[in-house]
Amino acid sequence: MGGLFVALAAALLLAPGASAIDTQRLQIADHEPNPAAQLTVLTYNVKGLPWPIAGNRTPQLDAIGATLGELRRHGNQPHVVLLQEAFSSEAKAIATAAGYRHVAFGPKEAPKLAAPPLGEAFAKAAQWTRGETAGSLADSGLAMLSDYPIVKVERAAFPQGACAGLDCLAAKGVLLAWIRVPGIPTPVLIGDTHLNSRHASGVGAGRANKAYAWQVGDLEKLVAKAATPGTPMIVGGDFNIGRDNARVAAFDRSGLLGSERRDDLAFIHQASLENPGAAEFPAIMADNKIKLFSRGGRAVRVEPLEAWVPFPSTSDPSPLSDHPGLIVEYRLISKPTGR
Repeated sequence: MGGLFVALAAALLLAPGASAIDTQRLQIADHEPNPAAQLTVLTYNVKGLPWPIAGNRTPQLDAIGATLGELRRHGNQPHVVLLQEAFSSEAKAIATAAGYRHVAFGPKEAPKLAAPPLGEAFAKAAQWTRGETAGSLADSGLAMLSDYPIVKVERAAFPQGACAGLDCLAAKGVLLAWIRVPGIPTPVLIGDTHLNSRHASGVGAGRANKAYAWQVGDLEKLVAKAATPGTPMIVGGDFNIGRDNARVAAFDRSGLLGSERRDDLAFIHQASLENPGAAEFPAIMADNKIKLFSRGGRAVRVEPLEAWVPFPSTSDPSPLSDHPGLIVEYRLISKPTGR
């Protein structure tokens, strides 16, 4: 296992230091300054892997918490934060440093099913040198921080064997929380997820993609089971879709959030007529991994309005993570009764 950790550490880049907050925004032209209800959501893979896998990440994780705290002091903090790879205690401490009152964490352990979820052939090809037979040695790394009350939480990990490579060492899955937003008659269901990587998993693309397709299908089922009809929803995280045709097709086939699913950054980018926004947005969309999706509900309309990147770019000399942090602002509008 020590060799496995050394190999993983060699594949990860340590990113010391911090730089100024990027406040460039991408905004729809008809953005109203006083929406019926405002909700801002940040999704951020913070690379909170423990030492020695990723070296000493404490300075960067502390800087993330400090940056969110600075945003709070200026009244610009995201109302809800979705973290991925928040494995270490330092990563989990971001919630306290940033001043969030309500916190929920994802699943701690991947369950073991009676039968291999991807079939006997896939299970027999598991490689212990790639962490596929050890079970989940770490929790999901998922955390949700909120200024607004979390009234209900559900969490589920993908079962053992429904993964590929090094990703099997973590209990990846989904964290779902119902959040009561002031001025809105029904809680908004918000989800946080992190799906199987491809090259970083340490196994072949075909094997990683097979596990990925299974996870996408299971994520769709888990979210659909949790959400009652007409529930307003936002789901974000590190979807690891990328530009692999098999992954793109697998995700496009999924019914996650149903037929009304909206890719929020792409929607804002397409609808924005005047403000080109931060230079990192095209790269985020091209990378096709960090995502926020939404849909309206029976009693609430969900409208993405604005997006911005609050942390140093990943191309910055001193980024805080190897992934960008993305904030989307939503306007939530209650629908008239009976419509």
